Amino acid sequence: MTTRLLPGDPDRLGGYWLAGRLGSCFDAYDSGGRRFVIKMARGRAPSVAPHCVARVVESGPGYVVSEFVQGPSLREAVAHAGPYAGDRLHRLAVALATALVAIHDAGAAHRHLGPDSLLLGPEGPKVTGVGTARTQGPAPEVFTDSEAGAPADVFSWGATVLFAATGRDPFAAESLGELMHAVLTVDPDVGDLPEPLRSMAARALAKRPEDRPTARELLIGLTGSAEPAVGAHLAAEIRPPEDLPGPRPLGEVAEQVYQELPPEQQSALPELLLRMREPGRLTLAEVEDEPVVAALTEAGLLVRRSIAVPPSDRPEGRLVAVADDSIGPVSPALFHAWPRLRSWSEDVTPFRRRKLVRRAMVAGLAACVAMVLASRP
Repeated sequence: MTTRLLPGDPDRLGGYWLAGRLGSCFDAYDSGGRRFVIKMARGRAPSVAPHCVARVVESGPGYVVSEFVQGPSLREAVAHAGPYAGDRLHRLAVALATALVAIHDAGAAHRHLGPDSLLLGPEGPKVTGVGTARTQGPAPEVFTDSEAGAPADVFSWGATVLFAATGRDPFAAESLGELMHAVLTVDPDVGDLPEPLRSMAARALAKRPEDRPTARELLIGLTGSAEPAVGAHLAAEIRPPEDLPGPRPLGEVAEQVYQELPPEQQSALPELLLRMREPGRLTLAEVEDEPVVAALTEAGLLVRRSIAVPPSDRPEGRLVAVADDSIGPVSPALFHAWPRLRSWSEDVTPFRRRKLVRRAMVAGLAACVAMVLASRP
């Protein structure tokens, strides 16, 4: 689910405009309206073959741009449609093993593989977050100050497969102490898994890294082949639940709202949005087409602007931002993500653009004068 950017979040990183947050990542669009995911990272992402792994498009200074996988996470799919079983569970395990082989062949480790980092897209499952994990997944060596590399990913493979089959996290805990105790001392019950997954998961969940199989050994045991391309072909049959498509594109949401507007409001929309583009917002006093604004605000396409303030504790909670008296697009990404709005922007002649800017400036000045006069005794 995409949520609004927070006060202090950037509007843009490199050639990508940020539309909102996807958990710890950003939903982003380039100037042509193509959708990507951006994750803040300390270093550059490794070059990994795209076998069940989301393709890295660009590594910028402090961030990584990856392809957008249009679909839910494994955790969301299990919560919505229930656990996996039979051939679907086997192919899901193949997808995870294939991704780990590709990652480990690149000399890297994922370090946070789990139900939230496997997305079920229209072209099959893909692991995300390679090279961007800031915390490490729960493997025993994480809690014993040992190096957590490829064997820790294999441990996570076993835990994720078990989650997919049962709908339960094998090391669920309410505190870090409980989690540490469970990972170091508890052997999860793998009895719900069919063979060969049962014995493979049991080995993968061994407490000592040297007792676990490698990712390639998992792949061979599941497919009879050591080649990731074979695993990717088998895994491609996995699809997300039909009624759980993942976060809708910003342009798709905008187009639906537009189509539901009456003709007179559709006609008023281009000028309203283009007036907002240069300053990024309009004051409430400048808004003339209130029904149009109300429809776009209800859909989350227009929002009241927020101003970050020094954090302070109030009786109702912690205050980090206050609303000002202006309204604007949820983010500048709207001008790139929505094809119709891109077309309107491109069709504006330089003369028309200057006219819109002048009109916005005059209206803004008038609003300021009105506020000053209203404040006088």
